[in-house]
Amino acid sequence: MSFRGSDTRKGFVDYLYTSFVDAGVHVYRDAEIRVGAKINLDLFSVISQTKISIVIISENFASSIWCLKELAHILECRRSKGQLVLPIYYKVKPSQLKHLTRQFRNAIHAHKRKMGEMVVNNWIEALREVTSVKGWESEEFGHEGKLVREVVDEVMIKLNGTKRIMSLIDNNEVGTKKPKAKACEVFLSFRGEDTREGFTSYLYTILVDAGIHVFMEDDELRVGEQIGSKLFGSIMQSKIAIPIILEDYASSQWCLRELVLMLDCMKNEGQKVFPVFYKVEVPHVRNSGGRYKVAFDKWKKKLGEKVVEEWKEALREVCSLRGWQSEKDENGYEGALVKTIVEEVRSELYGTSQLIKELMGIDERVEQITSWIDVKFNDTRIVGIWGNIGVGKTTLARVLYNKLSIHFKHLSFVANIRETSLHKGIECLQRQLIDDKLRSPNDVSIDKISVIKSQFMNKKVLVLLDDIDAITDFNALIGDISWVKAGSIVIVTTRNKKFIDEAKVDHKYEVNKLTLNESLILFSRHAFQKDYPIKGYEILSHSIVSITAGLPLALKVIGSCLYEQSRGVWNNISKKLMEVPHQQVQEMLRICYEELDDMEQQFFLDIACFLIGSSKQSPTYMWDACGFFPRNGIEVLSRMSLIEIDEDDKLRMHDQLRDLGQKIVHLENPKEPQERSRLWKYEEAAYVLDSNKGTCKIEALRFDEYGYKRSYKGEQFKELAHLRYLQVCGGNFIGDFQNLLPQLRWLQWERCPSNFEAANFHPKKLVVLNLSWSEISEDWGGWDPLKMATQLKVLNLTGCLSLRSTPDLSAFESLEILILEECENLEMIHHSIMLIKSLISLNVNGCRRLEELPIRIGRMEQLRELLINDTAIREIPISKGDLMKLEILCASWCPQLAQLPESIGSLKLLTQLDLSHSEIDKLPESMDSLESLTQLDLSYSYVEELPHSMGSLELLTQLDLSHSGIRKFPESMGSLVSLIQLDLSYLGIEELPEPIGSLKKLETLNAFNCALLAHIHSSIGNLTSSSLLNLRKCHKLAKLPNSIDSLVSLQRLLLRGCLLLKEIPDSIGKLVSLIELDLKSTSIVELPQSIEKLQNLRILDIRGTHITELPGAMLTPRIFKH
Repeated sequence: MSFRGSDTRKGFVDYLYTSFVDAGVHVYRDAEIRVGAKINLDLFSVISQTKISIVIISENFASSIWCLKELAHILECRRSKGQLVLPIYYKVKPSQLKHLTRQFRNAIHAHKRKMGEMVVNNWIEALREVTSVKGWESEEFGHEGKLVREVVDEVMIKLNGTKRIMSLIDNNEVGTKKPKAKACEVFLSFRGEDTREGFTSYLYTILVDAGIHVFMEDDELRVGEQIGSKLFGSIMQSKIAIPIILEDYASSQWCLRELVLMLDCMKNEGQKVFPVFYKVEVPHVRNSGGRYKVAFDKWKKKLGEKVVEEWKEALREVCSLRGWQSEKDENGYEGALVKTIVEEVRSELYGTSQLIKELMGIDERVEQITSWIDVKFNDTRIVGIWGNIGVGKTTLARVLYNKLSIHFKHLSFVANIRETSLHKGIECLQRQLIDDKLRSPNDVSIDKISVIKSQFMNKKVLVLLDDIDAITDFNALIGDISWVKAGSIVIVTTRNKKFIDEAKVDHKYEVNKLTLNESLILFSRHAFQKDYPIKGYEILSHSIVSITAGLPLALKVIGSCLYEQSRGVWNNISKKLMEVPHQQVQEMLRICYEELDDMEQQFFLDIACFLIGSSKQSPTYMWDACGFFPRNGIEVLSRMSLIEIDEDDKLRMHDQLRDLGQKIVHLENPKEPQERSRLWKYEEAAYVLDSNKGTCKIEALRFDEYGYKRSYKGEQFKELAHLRYLQVCGGNFIGDFQNLLPQLRWLQWERCPSNFEAANFHPKKLVVLNLSWSEISEDWGGWDPLKMATQLKVLNLTGCLSLRSTPDLSAFESLEILILEECENLEMIHHSIMLIKSLISLNVNGCRRLEELPIRIGRMEQLRELLINDTAIREIPISKGDLMKLEILCASWCPQLAQLPESIGSLKLLTQLDLSHSEIDKLPESMDSLESLTQLDLSYSYVEELPHSMGSLELLTQLDLSHSGIRKFPESMGSLVSLIQLDLSYLGIEELPEPIGSLKKLETLNAFNCALLAHIHSSIGNLTSSSLLNLRKCHKLAKLPNSIDSLVSLQRLLLRGCLLLKEIPDSIGKLVSLIELDLKSTSIVELPQSIEKLQNLRILDIRGTHITELPGAMLTPRIFKH
């Protein structure tokens, strides 16, 4: 980078330099202040060797002989070596250089007297030549953060042929879903005209790139004398406020008012305030001198002394807080300062994580491993977790990864390496690391390990490599980690102890089997829904547990298989298990597979070979169309723990169960793949098709080699008369398909091209069509032939970025599910959708250009699910009597949706309503008519008051009010008799009132960070079903009611950060179910004697208290933090 130091060194240049380094680009920036006229020959050498030169031309650029000499040499390299030159005109116009306007002309004339006319004329030609090269003008961008991002993107394209290769930069797990949008976490307050386009813009951009949701206020929101509701709500809801204080800060009454509110939130609600003193001395601010005095004199005349004194006090207070000074911290380099701020914010936001409890004793295991790893050290370490099949290695690694992730910006989780490498090759995993975010097969010829290394270089990274057993795979993905930045951590899981030695791990952890007692508890939870066997089954349970040898997966599946079964079934399975060789997990699992009927076995095999990760609903259409009865079968598989349905309603399966299913299919004919029912391995499917050996035995076929461009010819499918499932990725169908694929029910053709070449391609029995991430538009040539699929039930067009409108859908009269998620350029839904009377689900999530739904959408009588999250939709056009069957309405992150129609009350079957992160500030009174509603999410909304009619929602089980504007509850809240989960986190409530005690079914009460909460009514003792009471950071809470001892089901009582709490009730020993008691950072001096009765207490945290000893007879908990 060539630049004029005094103009841009510590500001824009440092922003750009820091962003390049974070992106893994090796960049040279002259860090010294230049003295004298002789340019260092080493610098010429550096310029000659670079691939790209960036020239930052600012107002005083031509006044520097150094800059002019560099520019001339850079352009010479461009002419002689083809070096790429990218100019940036920083607060100047190219025309100013071309025509040598005043400031540039004066500088040139000064050089002529010193350097001579010939030298200077060469420089003039260089200045004019560079204006002919394509570059950027900073003033066209306004916000410098956007300019920096675009420059980095362009350089990445030129260097790698890929836009922002993000493999290990992004905090994403390879192959997992896109993370959900976060709530407003950081509020930036600043004086707009001073820093909006520079420092603040860059800070905002880097915070957003780090995955943090930031509110940066707009001057348009500042109207009148008071802080508007949107600004007020954003300040109240944010977890961290960053006021950027500078010389003219006090000249804005808005900045001062916001500062007062921030400090109030800090005191009363536990919000963090991190000030940045930008080019201003802290004592100057604290003492209200200079321009501050001038501003306050003006405000005193206009607003009075009382207001001004409040503002002065706020400034004095903020000066006492921990923050940053732009001219002192990081030696004045603003890019480095921004990086420091972002790291601090990430640490504050994500500094805590809750351990999942999937595996018995997992918290103790994680504690043991983390005791070996101090993230503050600068050693690069590899942690190896190994153990037998099914002992819980992946679960343990996931928990460890989640716990450590808060200390890292650069993360990567690569799952199922052994399986993926075996069937798709290690290149597939390398490609996923390189361009998983791009969703396109870019540049498959590049040296992937070099690109991966370039992304690791100079970065502190956390990587989890799951289920890896070959050192060659490890070397291809990571290899010698000496080039990774110090402080990085790599976690590997493996079943191969030899690999642990070959990889030269620093810390080895063997995951042992569960103890007999732990095994019995886990088995009982699935076999009896209790922690112990029921009467009469104790001996059988102990026998089965001893056979399964402490393997969590086997215990879980076999226990689920036996749930509610007769004693005869128990005896039969127990007998079969005794015949299985010791520790043969798959054989144990096969016993449960054999308990399935024929159709259930077919479902299991389809899922194991093809459908892991698919939505639960789509396969049922295929199975139903084939004459199966899928709905009961899915329930049976789930109940027997052979599959799991995740929170997004997708099918999941443990890798050992997947391997079992694939082994069963393979054994249908080990030597002749064409004689099997299902082919999912690329090489076997390609062999059968390319050699024209297809048979009618093949029912399902997959070609998903990522990015592989191949053609599928009609003649290759002639013998596949029973093919019902076909999955391809990329490529095209060519040739004549007349009378072919007569039984095809499912076609998954992701990334299909914009041209359609097949003739007579009419899969008439098709019920599922998935064209996700394809190049197709509404005019695509494939639409007409596919319209013959009149029984189509599911059309998935996720991520089709060329769609501006949906195609004419009138031919698909039976369509039930239409998915348009992340079609980011979609602006219109074709009116033909109104002709589809059968549609039950419409998903337009992430269609950010979509501003309106079809006016007559309310007439869609069968619609049950309407998902409009993260769109520009302005209203939901329904009238009374419309959408009478609607069950789910999700409208979160809709910035243009300001209100709900009053007619929403007519949605009698609505069970789920999500208005989180919305602009809605008031609920219609008709809400009381939503008699079927079970879930209501108002988190991060501007709703300030719940209507009294809320009490009529008698079926409501989940209510999330966290981070909303609600400060008190209506009396009718006690009528929510079905409520199970209530989240009140970050509310400005002052008490938990008496009606709370009427919520007899409540299991989870979360009042985290209710900083004003000072009183809890004694009626809370009526919540006998509650297992969790979270009162962490309720700073004003000084006392718990004695009635809390009635919470006989309570397992977790969390009081951390209740600063005024000096004691807990003497009768706490009555909480017989209590497992965890968190008293950290309270004012408690001693524990009551009755605490020794808590026989189930496993976790006790008394750090930051005045407690010096435990009661005499109390057993030390397993995890005791003090």
